[in-house]
Amino acid sequence: NEFRYRPAQDRTSIQRFGELTAAEILQSLLPLFIIMLAFPAFAGEREAGTLRQVLSLGVTRRDLLAGKALGVAGGMALVLVPATILGILALALTFDGGLLAGSVSRSALLAAAYLLYFVVFIALSLAASAWFRSSRLALVALLAFWMINALVAPRLASDAAGALHTLPSAIEFRAAMDRDLSDTREVERRVAERRAELLQQYNADNLDAVPIGFSGISLQEGEEHANQVFDRHYGRLFEIYERQNAAMRCGGLAAPLLAMRSLSMGLAGTDLDHHRQFVAAAEDYRREMQGMLNADIVLHQRPGRVYLAGADLWSRVPEFVYVTPSAGWAMRRQALSLVLLAGWAVLAALLALIAVRTTRAI
Repeated sequence: NEFRYRPAQDRTSIQRFGELTAAEILQSLLPLFIIMLAFPAFAGEREAGTLRQVLSLGVTRRDLLAGKALGVAGGMALVLVPATILGILALALTFDGGLLAGSVSRSALLAAAYLLYFVVFIALSLAASAWFRSSRLALVALLAFWMINALVAPRLASDAAGALHTLPSAIEFRAAMDRDLSDTREVERRVAERRAELLQQYNADNLDAVPIGFSGISLQEGEEHANQVFDRHYGRLFEIYERQNAAMRCGGLAAPLLAMRSLSMGLAGTDLDHHRQFVAAAEDYRREMQGMLNADIVLHQRPGRVYLAGADLWSRVPEFVYVTPSAGWAMRRQALSLVLLAGWAVLAALLALIAVRTTRAI
């Protein structure tokens, strides 16, 4: 079944932020906060004439860079540390021990990923501040990068992925599935074969003389036919989604936000892989329950009698239990995004070192 009344359905194509979620704040707004803190780190001191004085005290450029980075990180910590503590307390009060252990491991990996993401912006901001002669130019360059990363790249990547791997429209998808569902010739053939087998087995002229509920057999054959149709059509649909997601992850080469978003969704359990895992588990449970109901009809329905199932039937239906995949399972599916994000962090750190080493004191 398809999701309905999703918030995304109320958003226009030009909307970017929509609901201001925690992920949106961390991925888009906090980098802007970092830029505002770091852009005058070197350029501002150069304009004020204090950079030359600091370097004349014997402070190495690498130590100065490290100090500036720690200063920006300290300002961020004042905001992030209390929020993180509150989040951990909320997890402890909400989940039991087993779920909490899995959530803590995912949260720790997610925190490490965001730390890597923030390193990218701290290093790039300090590199721009050291490279450009004025703080104004540094700010303009950093804001341009932020706009490309937060506004332009996600939209371009989404459009490119959709153009490369086109999805059928909802009407086309439903029409194709309904067409295959309505083609019941194979089901009718199998039902006719089962009817003939039962009549021969019980030496009967019609199904009223057969001591089983044939409608249960017919219902199960219809279920098997529908299951094959659903598996085929939704399997193709999910394959297109997978290719689109792969293209989006490759966009992390151009914008670190795309790599971070993929990692964040994977560790939060809201990506396509987790969705498919849950859908498969729920569908397997539904099919098992439906098979039990049809089997009970076969065993207990009799010709000329009203079939009513008692509480004992429902007591035999197992409870649906979904086991969330481990954090390692999620990380294996996000390996490319992790590599791209780490690459961005290394590249940004190198640029910062080069820019600080070559910057002028005046």
